[in-house]
Amino acid sequence: MVHEILSFQIGQCGNAIGLQFWQNMGQEHGLNAAGELCKKDLLHAVDNKDSFFHQYESGRYVPRCIMLDLEPRVIQSIKNSDYSQLFEQRNMFVGEDGGGAGNNWSSGYMSAIKHADSLMDLIRRETEAMDLMEGSLITHGISGGTGSGMGSFILELLTDYFPKKTTQTYSVFPTSVNQVKRSEEGVLEGQYGDIVIEPYNSLLTLLRLTSYVDSVVILDNLALHNLTSAALFLPHPSFANINKIVSDVMTASIAPIRYPTTMFNCLSDIVLSLTPVPQLHFLMTGYTPLRSFDSQAQMKQIMKTSVESVMKRLGKMRNMMVSIFHPLHSRHGYISVFNVIQSNNLRESVWGVRQTVEQFRHRARYLPWAEPIYQTAHCPWSPYQMQRHRISGLTMTNHSSIVSFFKSTLSQFGKLYSRMAYVNQMQNISGFLELREELEECKLSCENLISEYEAALGKEYPKPVSEEYIGIC
Repeated sequence: MVHEILSFQIGQCGNAIGLQFWQNMGQEHGLNAAGELCKKDLLHAVDNKDSFFHQYESGRYVPRCIMLDLEPRVIQSIKNSDYSQLFEQRNMFVGEDGGGAGNNWSSGYMSAIKHADSLMDLIRRETEAMDLMEGSLITHGISGGTGSGMGSFILELLTDYFPKKTTQTYSVFPTSVNQVKRSEEGVLEGQYGDIVIEPYNSLLTLLRLTSYVDSVVILDNLALHNLTSAALFLPHPSFANINKIVSDVMTASIAPIRYPTTMFNCLSDIVLSLTPVPQLHFLMTGYTPLRSFDSQAQMKQIMKTSVESVMKRLGKMRNMMVSIFHPLHSRHGYISVFNVIQSNNLRESVWGVRQTVEQFRHRARYLPWAEPIYQTAHCPWSPYQMQRHRISGLTMTNHSSIVSFFKSTLSQFGKLYSRMAYVNQMQNISGFLELREELEECKLSCENLISEYEAALGKEYPKPVSEEYIGIC
């Protein structure tokens, strides 16, 4: 039976990335802008559309997604785009006053509570149309008020109503592109971002990501900007370029579900392989080769890819889409690794992966208690699309050095909170009277998360999985 996944796009960032994601999905599954199958001669192609699309009696496919925002600009642009007919209009929610959340977590959260019944009706209508809901995939940005505040409420709602379903998020955290330096402790310092209360928004959302999510893929603006600039040879990449990179990562990460093979055919299998310890569920990701909208022009600048070269690039920490501090001789190490290799030559792919995996296991540093879990899924290219390159690769990595990102976030939060800066303004604007208590709880939660990662560096840390599970891996 098909495992169905419900997608959420929350806030301006989430909806902008989401539109590009569904454009990618439509092209890879042979759908035009109206959701109609273009190549009828490939009706029997082995691809699993039903996990992410409804099919109507007319034969039209519609994404299983809910779009949420408190101001209408981005959703209205989707309605006016060429892909407006692809989406179910009833699943687009915009706040009544259209004023947005003012980049304030508490405003976004309180607005979501105000519209709780309407939001639940949207979720209920989608889930009742499913035969077997496996989980949720959420895309949101943390900088603003809607992606952080309303996103936090949606996570609480899903946990209350679907506690046994898998939830994975793609969370875009803020980091300044300019004036960034590192302290002696490896903490990112300098200007945090364009919105002064971003550290509050980040930590308030991080509490929910820690408590209510099975797997969090962390992306941050600094790393995305630098990788996009270097890969596409653009000194100032646009948001469209960055959104394209993120959407490619998302489509590649669910390729094993959409093109089923013998393993990792559902979201829960992928999440379980990456999170042997449930508390340590924050992931880094990398993708190669990165490409722009003009793929034909860029092909001249991309070297011929092989399985070995792709796997080696995926194993380099500098290609990760999150800014971390990882000294050469640190105690940090891998907890688990999951790769997706897309190639139409399965025999070459399997042989190349076997050779590279053995080299990686000997070279890579795992935490003392962690078994060298290194999983790889092999997926074909879409039969509906012209092949972009011979081989592409995605890695999703659970690595203890992600703790430096949390230390940076907590450091920036402390600079504001030690002076109680803007707390009264946030509280008065939103009417969220328990904001100070909430901030204290978030600070404690982040400190506990950091302590958990630091404890994982030691040999005495509890073993994450049983010997029986290790044998299966």
